[in-house]
Amino acid sequence: MGPRRISLIAIALLLCSGCAAQPRSTAPSPTATATATATGVDPVEECAGSVGYWVRYLLTPGSDMGLDYQEMGLSSGENNIVQSLIPAARSTAQRQGLPAAQAYALAQARPRCRSYLVALAASPGSAPGWPK
Repeated sequence: MGPRRISLIAIALLLCSGCAAQPRSTAPSPTATATATATGVDPVEECAGSVGYWVRYLLTPGSDMGLDYQEMGLSSGENNIVQSLIPAARSTAQRQGLPAAQAYALAQARPRCRSYLVALAASPGSAPGWPK
């Protein structure tokens, strides 16, 4: 072996040993967890806000672009809530206007989202959006 080859091998070994010295952990860092918790986003309000938005969107004449629930960013459970609220929200919109329909949907979505999220937490084997 020539001196050049020995030098290249030594450099490669040094680089590899430097990588191996870095501990790897699959656990989330405390900073990431603290940041996610510190945002204060209530999952029920996030769900209800999405449901209210999409109910209004689907009731707005001419706005339905044929998106499926995944393109809307909804889980299957959230989509079920949207679909269950559409008939009553539609009649509210016809009688009182679109803002009243969205307010109705938002008010009805909160308890339904809470129930959905409790059921989801009780069955950790199923991820949102994936059928059982």
